[in-house]
Amino acid sequence: MKLLFNLQQLYRILLASFKGGVTLNEEIETHYIVWPWLTEFFRTLQASEFTQMTDSARWEFAVRAGLVSKLWKLRSYAVVASQKTIYRRSIPLMSRVRITVKMEGAEKNWVYIKHKFYTGKELCAISWVKLSVKNHKGSIDTSVLFPKPMTPPNEVIDIFGNDAAALKSETL
Repeated sequence: MKLLFNLQQLYRILLASFKGGVTLNEEIETHYIVWPWLTEFFRTLQASEFTQMTDSARWEFAVRAGLVSKLWKLRSYAVVASQKTIYRRSIPLMSRVRITVKMEGAEKNWVYIKHKFYTGKELCAISWVKLSVKNHKGSIDTSVLFPKPMTPPNEVIDIFGNDAAALKSETL
């Protein structure tokens, strides 16, 4: 079933290249249907599928905003450093899910993106993603991708504020 989702994701990436471009400040919207193979016991959307849907929606945003071509020219790639999802309610089988994606800002080493999941007009979940841009030498300063400063709101930075401390507290 994951192969089916990966093919669907590839289809969405290709389709995004034919949709109109967007600016980095714009919000895009994409839609999914909760098919039986995406559910837990044929009832509600699996938690892991939220992550896959955010990936797919984020790829569409990156293609439409011209970020994929910029990354390609720089011979670099984006890596998810952290993802936080807050669930308000479950999403039932055969629901039509609308996901909005918006870039919340960028710091020197980080890019922040927010995804909102809706069924109808009801907000079901919010997922924030913290990305790092890398190449074969290491991290790339995001000002190479975003010449204009895009300072994220403090509440977005606060969401990821304890990540480094949590990693330091664990013994590997």
